[in-house]
Amino acid sequence: MKTLPSIGGFVVMSLALVVAGCGKKESTTSSAPAPAPAAATPSSSDVKTAAANAEAAVKETAADAVERAKAALADLKVPDLKSTSVSQLASTSADTLSNIAALAGPSQPEVAKQVDAVQSSLNSNDVVDALAQIKQLAASAQAIPGAQQAVEGAKQMVSAWALKQGFDTAKISPVLGALQSGDLTGLASQVSTLLGAGGLTDQQKTLLNGVLDTYGINAKANELMGKLKLP
Repeated sequence: MKTLPSIGGFVVMSLALVVAGCGKKESTTSSAPAPAPAAATPSSSDVKTAAANAEAAVKETAADAVERAKAALADLKVPDLKSTSVSQLASTSADTLSNIAALAGPSQPEVAKQVDAVQSSLNSNDVVDALAQIKQLAASAQAIPGAQQAVEGAKQMVSAWALKQGFDTAKISPVLGALQSGDLTGLASQVSTLLGAGGLTDQQKTLLNGVLDTYGINAKANELMGKLKLP
């Protein structure tokens, strides 16, 4: 006859298994995590290579900007100064000025500053300051290869933008026509005619003289020469 294990034996065995299981859990929980691998320190040659690559990328970006500016300025066409709105003249002038700054590049920061000054005057509708600033920019930009035509176009548009804010287009139509064609003699003559006709406000006189000054024309001297013409 086989003898069954006693209840006490079962209890002892059960307790032993429980104790053994708890011991395994504690050992698993208390084990420390494996240390993370140390980050690799870049060598001096790696740092130099990365710096050279970054510099090359900057140069490439600047070169791309110059090429884009060249392409945009090559396609520049001054809009009809009589029919184009004041806002459109300001917008086209600002775009042209941005391309002139890009063409100058970082080697001529003074050009970028002057472009910013003209654009600021356009945004604030400061017509007198815009005329003065575009004159300074034109003088500085003469040394930029390929920028001369764009600068002349910007002068035409800024001058027309300024005049159309002080005059009805019909009144200054001959002046705008002379600006459009680049006829400086005609421009001086038409402005002198307006100034001599009288009835202008101080602001209108300032605008006319400002445009002449932008093109290096002395309004008073031109008026005197007109009076001294022989019959």
